[in-house]
Amino acid sequence: MKPLSIAVETAWRLSVWEASAAASQFIEKEHAVIGILSLSKVAAGTPADMKLDRKQWNLIRAEWAALQDVFMILSLDATSLRRGLRKQLGKGSHPHTENVIHRSPECKAFFQIADALAGDANEVSALHLLAAIVGEPGAVMSNLLAEQSIKTSELKKLLIERTTQGFKVPVEEGPQGAKPK
Repeated sequence: MKPLSIAVETAWRLSVWEASAAASQFIEKEHAVIGILSLSKVAAGTPADMKLDRKQWNLIRAEWAALQDVFMILSLDATSLRRGLRKQLGKGSHPHTENVIHRSPECKAFFQIADALAGDANEVSALHLLAAIVGEPGAVMSNLLAEQSIKTSELKKLLIERTTQGFKVPVEEGPQGAKPK
């Protein structure tokens, strides 16, 4: 399997937290999607918020900007989808006695599908992983996307198309004004 991009690694860390907070036995594909959609918070924050260096943070921001491009085309409300997934998943009852939560077999399979979708790319991006999952979203995600009039086939197609365009690091704004990074 190809290496995961820093955005996928960060989304992965966020999905572990989501699964733990929900007392879920495993990290499910919906937790992974919540993690990907939570990259918005990472991109809006500072590198220190997630213990990232500036380069890693900018790479995450670039992938998040690419995701936003797709979401804007479809008028997809990522925040609403993230909150809807969290609400629909609800609370489990699994007591976590270890510091490790494993992916469910289904979730593991989606990482393999994302790897295949990445083709000749050097790494698996958040767009590849999200495209893999929306290819077989399950009832919960299908219903939430349908509420926003989003066809999963169209979302998957646009995500894959967008990966071929590369990821451009957004302009950084700071006290000294805008500086490209």
